[in-house]
Amino acid sequence: MVFQNYALYPHMSVLENISLGLKLRKFPKPEIAQRVEEASVMLGIQDLLNRMPDQLSGGQRQRVAVGRALVRRPKVFLFDEPLSNLDARMRIQMRMELTELHRKLGSTMIYVTHDQAEAMTMGDRIMVMNNGSLQQVAPPLTIYRKPVNQFVASFIGSPPMNLLKLHSVKITDQAHLPGTDSVGILRLPEEVVIGENVHHVIGFRPEQGHLLEEDELLTHDSSKTLLIKGSIQWLEPTGADIFVHVLAGPHKIIIRETSEMQWKVGQQVIIKVPEEELLFF
Repeated sequence: MVFQNYALYPHMSVLENISLGLKLRKFPKPEIAQRVEEASVMLGIQDLLNRMPDQLSGGQRQRVAVGRALVRRPKVFLFDEPLSNLDARMRIQMRMELTELHRKLGSTMIYVTHDQAEAMTMGDRIMVMNNGSLQQVAPPLTIYRKPVNQFVASFIGSPPMNLLKLHSVKITDQAHLPGTDSVGILRLPEEVVIGENVHHVIGFRPEQGHLLEEDELLTHDSSKTLLIKGSIQWLEPTGADIFVHVLAGPHKIIIRETSEMQWKVGQQVIIKVPEEELLFF
């Protein structure tokens, strides 16, 4: 088990910290030396064995903590938020190293984290929990593309999925968002109950919606598409992409576009979402 707190003994060297568990279990000295050497080489800390914990960086201390678990050769590793004390750059580096370690060892690793980036980049399967209740277990892309409920949809993804209340789903399949000038002739999934007073929540990712200028609506076919009118409230450039924050009635919607598009705060726009991109909750 590897903890959020490195839990290294400050009066012991790196070598002594790593080998302590084996010594307590009465392993022969030659085997202890061999296991420590193998682990230290694998983790790139072979030159640090004689140092004390206060002479190490945060990343080095975390490697020592992993090494202490590694020499025991367990069938299952449990990592309890091991990277939360590191800075952003070191967390990325350690994610790569732990992923490579998993590939080399082939051992089962259970990794507890509140950082969705760690879960998405490192996990073969993700288990999403909410107040001790299991929400969904699936590969990362399945969790991202097909969340089973609104909690998973809003928890995974940065920015999170846009979730909007769908009102007045009529027999004609015409969908309307309350408080907005929106329309779309959608083919609703069979499991979606339709009726005048039936309410649902629809969801779509920021990259699944696209922005149109108002005059483009005149030439646009609204079949199989949800069209939502709104105004741009904020622009969030991130480099190659830009997140456009749109206010449509009471709904705050985020759309990811390329930075080449010249959008302006206050501009009236149309959000276009193909029906195949919509999820219903």
